Amino acid sequence: MSSNVKATNRLSVREAIRAKRAVRNYQDAPVPANIVEAILDAGRRAQSSKNDQPWTFVVVRERAQLQRLSRAGSYAAHMATSA
Repeated sequence: MSSNVKATNRLSVREAIRAKRAVRNYQDAPVPANIVEAILDAGRRAQSSKNDQPWTFVVVRERAQLQRLSRAGSYAAHMATSA
């Protein structure tokens, strides 16, 4: 996967960890495909024990499917409005 997303603000690891926030309010606009690809690429390159990299990523953009998934668990309600 290639990406045309350019980082404009660089954070140290410490700053990134301290600035991390969980967001449960979403804009009613799709995330551009190149941004999704950049996020997936970053996750794919994440470190793992013994370089095992057991990653599996699923991107769901269909609102009806997200609404069904939001009923799958106690802490998933926010997924209904995430697309």
